[in-house]
Amino acid sequence: DILDVGAPPAASVTPTPVQPAPAPAPTSKMSASASLKPYIEVLIQGDRHLTSEETEAAFSAILAGANQIQVSSLLTLLRARNETPEEIAGMVKAMNKACNSVNLGDRKLLDIVGTGGDGADTINISTASVVLAAACGCTVAKAGNRSVSSACGSVDVLESLG
Repeated sequence: DILDVGAPPAASVTPTPVQPAPAPAPTSKMSASASLKPYIEVLIQGDRHLTSEETEAAFSAILAGANQIQVSSLLTLLRARNETPEEIAGMVKAMNKACNSVNLGDRKLLDIVGTGGDGADTINISTASVVLAAACGCTVAKAGNRSVSSACGSVDVLESLG
């Protein structure tokens, strides 16, 4: 058995309409469909970094399918300003809250992850290991995604296998 624990399916994204009123102040209670503009504005102003709570709220919105242009703007600003430990902690909190629990009962699970593409177009050995382990009777969890820096990612391989 292979359990795909890769990235959640992309939510449909509806562009956020431009509003003439100023964006609300960021809070940790913004809804998942909320605009990322308040967080982007904080980073553009440059007076401070985002708090852990603000980053958690922003990443919760991202994981729920926020506007892709706003997502790219926020991520670029975070990277350009060098992410702080507090911001990274907020990202981790949001991702942990978005995780799905898998109850396997008494069954044991083999968890195989890869490091991502090496840029050398080599084979996807972690995914090949998953197929081999499953063929040997193991219940396997594989974290992965589509190709970013190599010829194919684990999701691409497993999707091709059906």
